[in-house]
Amino acid sequence: MNLSATAAAAGPHPLPSYLNADELGPWGNYLEQVDRVIPHLGPLARWAETLKRPKRVLIVDVPIQMDDGRIAHFEGYRVQHNISRGPGKGGVRFHQDVTLSEVMALAGWMSIKNAAVNVPYGGAKGGIRVDPQTLSPGELERMTRRYTSEIGIIIGPNKDIPAPDVNTNEQTMAWMMDTYAMNTGSTATGVVTGTPVDLGALFLHFLTLSLLSIGGAITTVPEMHRFLVERNGWLTEAGFTASIALAQAAPGPTGPWAAFMK
Repeated sequence: MNLSATAAAAGPHPLPSYLNADELGPWGNYLEQVDRVIPHLGPLARWAETLKRPKRVLIVDVPIQMDDGRIAHFEGYRVQHNISRGPGKGGVRFHQDVTLSEVMALAGWMSIKNAAVNVPYGGAKGGIRVDPQTLSPGELERMTRRYTSEIGIIIGPNKDIPAPDVNTNEQTMAWMMDTYAMNTGSTATGVVTGTPVDLGALFLHFLTLSLLSIGGAITTVPEMHRFLVERNGWLTEAGFTASIALAQAAPGPTGPWAAFMK
């Protein structure tokens, strides 16, 4: 990418000091995408600089006791890119190569996706630099719970709602929900999505179970949209169609749940 051009596009607003202009990584790709659409934004173009800066970036130390008694430290992130439309929404990934730049970019894309399909959420993302395959189940649980405690100051049902992503699953979300509940002293099933169904998993679990409960009678987007509107006053059919299309294309755990929709 042309980093000098990207920096120039920022005009009088330089890159934040915590970024290296010579190595922007995925965040640089995100900035290029924003710059490409600015000419098409009309009067709204004056807000483009806001999209180029995350609202909040949290970097945390995640220390845990390993099974052999050693204390290991892992680097964790939670980025809230924009929460103007509602609570942050975005996954948590565990991967040895995850970086702050990557998490920032993913949070930015979540802001755009949620706005594009008109759902009342902002964009957020999180991660830990770790290869989970090297951890025992007990170590993985302790790391997840400590990470949740460290980012607990900025997450919550009305602030920021984590979800599964790379190398995280419903068990991870159950640990996060339980840790948040213990730290706050109250149960909050809405603090994460993607938990086991018994713990209140949302949206796509609901769509699947709805199909099963009525014998598969609903198999198209318009039919499902009418079903949801009658019971919940859900979003427009166009928005619902777009959200299903995004879900079907998702590389993570969302895609399989939505793949049945036509």
